[in-house]
Amino acid sequence: MNKVMLTLLLVTTACTLHAQDVNFTITGHLENVKASSVQVSYWSSKGYKTDVVDVTGNTYKLSIAASANVDVVLKAGNLNGMPDAKNMVPVFLGGTENFSITHKNTFSNATFTGSPENIEYHKLLAINTAYNAKINALKKKQQDLDMLGNGKTDPAIDEEIATLNKNWNDEVYGDYIRNNPSTKILAFAFNSYVQNMGQLVGAKLNPIIELLPDSFKVMPGVKDLQARIKNAETFETTVAIDKMAPDFTMKDPNDNSISLSSFRGKYVLIDFWASWCGPCRAENPTLVKAYEKYKGEKFEILGVSLDAEGAKEKWMKAIKDDGLTWPQISDLKYWKSEVVKLYGIQGIPLNFLIDPDGKIIGRSLRGAALEQKLGEIFPD
Repeated sequence: MNKVMLTLLLVTTACTLHAQDVNFTITGHLENVKASSVQVSYWSSKGYKTDVVDVTGNTYKLSIAASANVDVVLKAGNLNGMPDAKNMVPVFLGGTENFSITHKNTFSNATFTGSPENIEYHKLLAINTAYNAKINALKKKQQDLDMLGNGKTDPAIDEEIATLNKNWNDEVYGDYIRNNPSTKILAFAFNSYVQNMGQLVGAKLNPIIELLPDSFKVMPGVKDLQARIKNAETFETTVAIDKMAPDFTMKDPNDNSISLSSFRGKYVLIDFWASWCGPCRAENPTLVKAYEKYKGEKFEILGVSLDAEGAKEKWMKAIKDDGLTWPQISDLKYWKSEVVKLYGIQGIPLNFLIDPDGKIIGRSLRGAALEQKLGEIFPD
């Protein structure tokens, strides 16, 4: 029995992830394509699910309650194992709840009816395919030169490939958004652009955000992204090496107020962490070792927790369990803490080493890097 498998692969959008499922109905028509059943896997509020329906009279009908506003990839398989390109077709679950797909000659040769989202989605995919084809053609050219020239290739081609790879995200997803700011798949395209960027770059993102419809700009995900962009800019400028560390005041577990400036005259390692942060807790033994070695009149650690309101006992327990004997403070506001904006914090663990005058002389010093830096400051 030939079997067609359709797998919906969820990519969470930056801005729109429905809390409730949406009922989608996809009707498929097979023309000169042999398949006896269709399997569909998808994300819903109940988790990852898989349904199977039969193909009757060259027609199948999928009725699923799934997460909406997500990009998906439908994969058609067979009895021989993993599907190949001819048995794959991308699909987008957007605002249209009922639409149909016609597969002609091969499963991948699909056309959509009643789904403007999928028309746009495939337009973007075509742009991406054409762009990657240019890169692959250049790589093939280099391979041919390599075979003909005993390992000799053209450096200019390597440079062109590197440039294309560097500009890929901006020239595919960025240009698509700039040319289609009201596209039906805006959430997906924008999320892809942001995720492919890796490190947030405000100079590129802010102009794109300005192009978006007002209804999109006010979404919580976009507002959160704008806050992250500001944090990234703060981290690269305001709290860069050789800048003065911004002062702040918070309370310790005994409700005593402690300010960073109260440690002026010492080298201070500001350690941003939280009881719920696994990597932070894993790093604590390194801090304990460093503190035991260098604590005294010239060195101090100031622990600043991003624990949430109501988590004071968990915070205090983590301090005790991990043997953290240096000063600890927190406003128990989680990611809304004042220090998140002040220091451009985008993730923890994160630390800043400041000199006796309050100037930042090190950032993100973990493990051996911290030991080396402190060893340079306090030689045996």
